[in-house]
Amino acid sequence: MSIVISGAGSNPALPLDQSYADQILASPALVEWFDSGTYTLGTAPAVQTLISRKPGGRTLGQAASGNRPALSAAGAIGSYSEITFTGAQVMRMSSTIDLTQPFTWVAVMRFVASNSTTSIVDNQNGSARSSLILTSQGYLAFAQGNGIAAMSTPPSVGWHFIVCGHDGNTASIAVDGGTAVTHATDNNASTLVLELGANNASLTYPLTGGFADLIMLSGSPTANAALIELIKTYCRAAYGSSVSIA
Repeated sequence: MSIVISGAGSNPALPLDQSYADQILASPALVEWFDSGTYTLGTAPAVQTLISRKPGGRTLGQAASGNRPALSAAGAIGSYSEITFTGAQVMRMSSTIDLTQPFTWVAVMRFVASNSTTSIVDNQNGSARSSLILTSQGYLAFAQGNGIAAMSTPPSVGWHFIVCGHDGNTASIAVDGGTAVTHATDNNASTLVLELGANNASLTYPLTGGFADLIMLSGSPTANAALIELIKTYCRAAYGSSVSIA
């Protein structure tokens, strides 16, 4: 949550402990890191582009001014701002990404009581999919091909730390540092443009809530266990009690 590229951002200039962020950025497993402090604005407070903190990385953007999420005031999560989605916004990745190999997504998201049947992070082409979603029952779930690993209860209102991904055979999801839920998968995935906030440009299953981080890693959650612990430490330092992480 560091660099405001343009516009009147309200985030502090640096995370509360820059050393943790520097270690994450130095990891060879890091693919992209999007957060609520590295962006360009359209007409404030609308966020036109989220820029990966990884040097030379991709962007998540929205050309249509009416479909851009908004930058909140500082203090939405710890002392930082959030990117707010209200059910009519989606951000699309600037280039395709291969999700057929093992990967891990770490997301810090805020949910509201009304969330259900929601695409949070999505890459789908028919049955080929890699998607972090809320099911029709409001349960957080990660789908990789035909395998859906789902939590058994809806997330409480507020901020959550989510780790999901696959190892080629098994999809998994864990919330707030708890035990991972797993499900076998056929790993039917593809190389497509990833979207944040909805299923596609037509805004199918849009998100209502807040966004702070999406950290994308190569390798499965198990393979990235030590790096995930470092990310937890960073989030505890940056967000304090806003996010409860075991």
